Amino acid sequence: MTPPLPFRWLIRASYGDPASVMAPFFANRINVSEPAHISKAIQFATDHNIRLTIRNTGHDYNGKSTGAGAIGIWTHHMKDIEIMDYESPYYVGKAMKMGAGIQGFEAYRAADAVGLLVLGGECPTIGLAGGYTQGGGHSALASKYGLAADQTLEWEAIDGTGKYHKASRSEKSDLFWALSGGGGGTYGVVVSLTIKAHENIPVSGANLTFSNEGISQDAYYEAVSA
Repeated sequence: MTPPLPFRWLIRASYGDPASVMAPFFANRINVSEPAHISKAIQFATDHNIRLTIRNTGHDYNGKSTGAGAIGIWTHHMKDIEIMDYESPYYVGKAMKMGAGIQGFEAYRAADAVGLLVLGGECPTIGLAGGYTQGGGHSALASKYGLAADQTLEWEAIDGTGKYHKASRSEKSDLFWALSGGGGGTYGVVVSLTIKAHENIPVSGANLTFSNEGISQDAYYEAVSA
């Protein structure tokens, strides 16, 4: 969840509204570690008409990973990770299968150990299988490999009725394409994601900073627009 949102509630609490400090956060969370846990959580929320949210790390600028009075399905400890040789009519090569709790730095480390790379966000703590890849997924390597959603090979997910699905281009392809860029937590709770892994290459970066210190505003914008 974007930091300004909870901080805004904390400021309100400091001015005499202590109850509001808990308003944007879910009331309880379920630490899931297997598909059956997710199915039971969905069924419980359905039976009792309770709002349900999905969260790994909480990197969500719109605050979708939390909610007032909700039950949170917490996927953070689904940390299985596997490098494999993948073969299908659409892709043959190295791939990485990761649990829904895997963060960028964990995927990078596992790939680098065997001379590979995978796409992820610029912030290393972002969860890859959640809203990042499900929302498209921009990367510093997008100009070479495309978006994170372009790397998807298979999804495992639990739908809103608690049913397990495995989706790829050739199996339940509608769900596969919906998860590959259709928005985080929109079509189900992801259990695992399998993505393409690429041969490791040298990568460099640079930072260009414009400062307005000691110059006029007009000069600053003239330099930026040049």
